[in-house]
This record gives sequence, structure tokens and C-alpha cells, in this order.
Amino acid sequence: MQGKHVRFAPLALPDSKQLRLKRYHPDAVYKHATEQVSVPRPSTRRIGGEPLRDQALLEWCAQLLKDLLGDPVPAGASGA
Repeated sequence: MQGKHVRFAPLALPDSKQLRLKRYHPDAVYKHATEQVSVPRPSTRRIGGEPLRDQALLEWCAQLLKDLLGDPVPAGASGA
């Protein structure tokens, strides 16, 4: 957390993933030099809502990463 934003780093995003980020979160900012994504902190409602916190914020972060990067590869799984 930094102010009203949630930051994720390091997160190297190729162009296709940067486009996906902008499609899902138009106000997000990606800084290539630091491999950092900054997204406005979500709230319970667009206008007048309370900022998400605790478990709800963690679930939102997990969903953002899943939407952006896809499902994680299980440990020990091989692509061969």
C-alpha cells in the first residue's frame, strides 16, 4: 500500500499483459524501469464506498494477479 494505491513489484509485464492491465484497470500505471504496477485501491462502491481492507483486499489483489498473469503453475509441474 502506498497512499490510495496498491503497488505490485517486481512484476515484469510484456506489452500484451500491459494492455490487459489497462483493459481491466484503466487507472493503473506500469513502470517498466522498476517493473512496478500501481493500481488505485478498490472500494466497496465507486462513489462513497469504504476502501477494501483485510481479507477482502487480499482477495482482490489475488484476483488482479490471476486476471493479469493467469493461473499459477503448481510447484514441480513441467511444461514438457
